[in-house]
Amino acid sequence: MRQDKAMIRSLVRRGTADGRVQPEEARRGRRDEPVVCERCGAMLRQRRWLQPGKHGHELLAEARWEVCPACEAQEREEYQGRVLIEGGILAGSEQAIRRRVQKVAERAELTQSQRRIVSIDAVDGKLEILTTSQKLAHRIVHELKKAFGGRASYQWLDDGCLEARWRAAAKPSARA
Repeated sequence: MRQDKAMIRSLVRRGTADGRVQPEEARRGRRDEPVVCERCGAMLRQRRWLQPGKHGHELLAEARWEVCPACEAQEREEYQGRVLIEGGILAGSEQAIRRRVQKVAERAELTQSQRRIVSIDAVDGKLEILTTSQKLAHRIVHELKKAFGGRASYQWLDDGCLEARWRAAAKPSARA
């Protein structure tokens, strides 16, 4: 039987194991599982923080109760993503923009419980949103551009944070 390249590649498993260490695990070391966050209810299982949900009584009885990295970051106001919203649309549609941002954050938290908004502040006629992950900041700007038009730009800073900017279009096409 002749094997083509696709079949050979699918059979090769070299390089599939993810040996990367999560930043929180590098700082604190590996935690004994299961761990439940005492603030938000997220559970650490198989080295991942999972969404708060229905956990069995046996699992909760043997779990340790600590604070998850996202809750700690929110408390210390640490962020990995910063979104700056600029432009004339802000004055007229700030509520629609805030609603859209909240919906994006809620959707992200369903799959990744550690992706959260740290704060939303109005600063000098701009809206500044701080997030616990770069990906959430990127997604917020992408969704704002998709909903309202305008321009998006992204810049990775030296400290590893993502600064995402969204400037509203002159004539908004609000589909929020």
